[in-house]
Amino acid sequence: MTDVSRRLCRDRCGGFTYLGLMFLMLFMGIALALTGEVWHTVSQREKEKQLLFIGDEFRAAIGSYYEASPGPAKTYPQRLEDLVEDPRFPSIRRYLRKIYVDPMTGKAQWDLLKIPGSGIVGVRSFSADRPLKVANFDLPDDGFARKQHYSEWVFSYASAASAADTPPAVNATDAAGSSQSAASTPLDTTVANAVAAGAASPGVPSATVQGDPRGNCSAMLALDTDECSRIASWLGAARGAQCEAAAQSRYSACIASNGTQVPRGSAALQE
Repeated sequence: MTDVSRRLCRDRCGGFTYLGLMFLMLFMGIALALTGEVWHTVSQREKEKQLLFIGDEFRAAIGSYYEASPGPAKTYPQRLEDLVEDPRFPSIRRYLRKIYVDPMTGKAQWDLLKIPGSGIVGVRSFSADRPLKVANFDLPDDGFARKQHYSEWVFSYASAASAADTPPAVNATDAAGSSQSAASTPLDTTVANAVAAGAASPGVPSATVQGDPRGNCSAMLALDTDECSRIASWLGAARGAQCEAAAQSRYSACIASNGTQVPRGSAALQE
């Protein structure tokens, strides 16, 4: 073979080797990308299973706390820590082993569903990520179907206690003497008791309400209305409307208990 032939063969062989390495690197990159995508999907599905399990644990614990209430008036926990150690009893009672970490955020922080004047009735994740699972949920989580964010998966004892999403009841008399009634559920009974008692909303001390009844009762109403908006987004418009009615009754009871009668529907209620 001549020198010219050897040079031509060397150049051609070197070109083919370079091209082969390029294809090999391309195929390896595609394989790694597919492997990463599959791993991410498997990991997210496992986290979804954990979220469903943990959420159900919270729901069951809230229900156990409520049903174990001493005395005739049943109450919900004021803090998640109350589920780990119930402060209402002298001996230790636990409904949860610990405050679970949210698998979607990696933090032991949960968005809490609170009823004005009552306590925590449910939890949900702070994650705004889109779920992979959008169907085939078991009861009582069948309402999670086709949700756009994990934060829409609400684990509520109230929804577990009532299979049908019917308008909840209020059996309470407001300051003007009017009353509302309907079929009662555990959630609604607690709200009604709080309204009937004219309980002050968390964050509004009774002494402050007495010093400036209209201003501070209006502040209480604003806090309650904010919570009612959250309840409407979590549990539906019917429960949101019932909560709004309860908030208005609490406002009237607050004004009446401090010596300033304000009829329902007056301009002062809209402050």
